[in-house]
Amino acid sequence: MKRPFSLTLIGLGGLCGLLGVVVAACTPDTSAPMLAARSGAAALQNAPTAEVSLLQPTPALPPFTDYACLDCHTDQDKLVELAKPVEVHEALSSGPG
Repeated sequence: MKRPFSLTLIGLGGLCGLLGVVVAACTPDTSAPMLAARSGAAALQNAPTAEVSLLQPTPALPPFTDYACLDCHTDQDKLVELAKPVEVHEALSSGPG
């Protein structure tokens, strides 16, 4: 005798649900721990002490004095004048044949 299609769907749905529960049960617990409050006196005695250390100031950089190079490298007219002309090379594969 042939089973009804609805029973097959219900059985497959139940099997998928059971498989989902098993997979969910195997996942690790990533929840945050619950913090408990301590009494005032015990908390002060066991509290870690923090040391404050002041950072040493960084040494100052010497002032920029090489303005001749800066002026030469930022002068557009001089850069265009000193630039090499673009040479067009004929490709080896161009031409007839």
